[in-house]
Amino acid sequence: MPNVDLRIADDGEVQFKSPGMFVSYFRDPTRTSASMTADGYVKTGDAGFFDPKSGQLKIIDRVSDVGRLTDGTLFAPKYLENKLKFFPNIREAVAFGNGRDFVTVMLNIDLAAVGDWAERHNIAYASYQELAAHRQVYDLIARHVADVNRALADDSMMAQIRRFSSCTRNSMPTTAR
Repeated sequence: MPNVDLRIADDGEVQFKSPGMFVSYFRDPTRTSASMTADGYVKTGDAGFFDPKSGQLKIIDRVSDVGRLTDGTLFAPKYLENKLKFFPNIREAVAFGNGRDFVTVMLNIDLAAVGDWAERHNIAYASYQELAAHRQVYDLIARHVADVNRALADDSMMAQIRRFSSCTRNSMPTTAR
């Protein structure tokens, strides 16, 4: 946009400066100073990066929710979790990685979606736990994780998933990679 300057702070926060931005909070200098940098940029509270291919700004999460791996790679757990939950076979996802060497996710399958898939593939099971622990289901989920990692490879600033666990309801992880 014309006359808008965007930048990414060291912590990944998106900051901007423009002629149309607010000047201050009414009679609240403390809040104003918390929302502005010393050189006059507005702190958005959003974390993001500039896509190296398109040059476009990509918002990934709130800066307060974003961490980094030990090598400095951005780790946005909600971003990863939402990418995984886009697959109908994955009901829940929890990602860990802040301050760690790599990202690990725990995944719960969606019983209805995976059950339909299992029926179409002639996979017999007697319970949620048995279905979630089945090797072919694990392979299905592994393909979803691989698809997310391929998409994340395009976002060179983002951490990829190295390990995952397929969890059964009310139990510890059944498998890990």
